[in-house]
Amino acid sequence: MTIGASLEQRVFRAVQEHFRVFGASPSYCDIARAVGIAPRHVGRPLRGLVRRGLLSAEAGKARSIKLIDRVANLSDLEIEQAVKARGGFVSWDAQDVAECGIEK
Repeated sequence: MTIGASLEQRVFRAVQEHFRVFGASPSYCDIARAVGIAPRHVGRPLRGLVRRGLLSAEAGKARSIKLIDRVANLSDLEIEQAVKARGGFVSWDAQDVAECGIEK
């Protein structure tokens, strides 16, 4: 958590991180757990982010939260697969490798 960050900023970062890691929409519980609040307090900052055009969500539909930037809704693995499918190359830096426990 970033010191001094507003609740909306913390929720937005939690949503971004969830998409980056899982490539799927987070639940209110996922967001609440990441931010350190009760799930019932997630709705207000999410509505603010929707009003500001950073997220979209369908009322009453589970896991409908999406980042407006389409690429941001993909996991690292999906991005890597898309790059490789187009003949590209993905290189992991040493810190990423160490954090993930990947052996070279």
